Amino acid sequence: MQDDPQVPDEGQDPASTLHTRQVKDPARALKTAMLAYITVNAVVGLPLLAFPVSFLDTVGFDRIVATQLGGIRWVGAVLVAWAVGSSLVIAQPEGRATLVTTGALQMTFAAFTFLWTLSTGEKWGSSAFHLGLLGLFSATALVMWAARFRARKVFKGAAGSPNPG
Repeated sequence: MQDDPQVPDEGQDPASTLHTRQVKDPARALKTAMLAYITVNAVVGLPLLAFPVSFLDTVGFDRIVATQLGGIRWVGAVLVAWAVGSSLVIAQPEGRATLVTTGALQMTFAAFTFLWTLSTGEKWGSSAFHLGLLGLFSATALVMWAARFRARKVFKGAAGSPNPG
């Protein structure tokens, strides 16, 4: 067995070592997490921004309630803005730890909100909508937090440089 984890052992498949390197790369994990975050914000935000009443009606709201809540178009605008702003992290991760932490908090709080509404019976709309978003927000929060902590050196600009520090 060799000391360098980057070089495959004799007789070992080089593809498995490449896969291990890719999985362990904090910059790649951060990029994947940010792409998931951007996707979630866009998938929820764009319909709320473009056609809030139809979207709410589609996910199980009573038509009257959907019409009354149609004024929450601004929520869609905020989510789309987060999606667009998060592309900055992919383009230039150095110094963007606060944005990633805030995004992870957003997904965590959203997941807790949907868990709360399901457990208290406050839900509006279909149970499938609530369960779907609970799962989506929970998974995204976990991916974001994991990437946030793994990418500490990336945020400092030290990852990938020969002499980090």
